[in-house]
Amino acid sequence: MELELISGRFPAKDAEQILTDIFQVKIDYHQRKIHMQYLSEENIQHAEKRIVALQDTLRSILKRIRESGKEMVDIHAHVELSLAAPLTQ
Repeated sequence: MELELISGRFPAKDAEQILTDIFQVKIDYHQRKIHMQYLSEENIQHAEKRIVALQDTLRSILKRIRESGKEMVDIHAHVELSLAAPLTQ
């Protein structure tokens, strides 16, 4: 199942805010995972690396928008959802 989240043209400042908010949700998700007591050290390290990667990507996107000098930015975002079988142990 594919869900369209965003499809439109936005003023650059609004586009920056939308993208920042989207990335922040994912960063917050990984930060919450780090604070879970049952999480292994390996999973914590993975979450920490993912946070850094997300922050780097966001910085790069925002820099690109600002350096483009464009007043408007097109954003098209979708989510693809697949229901997976349960993990077996």
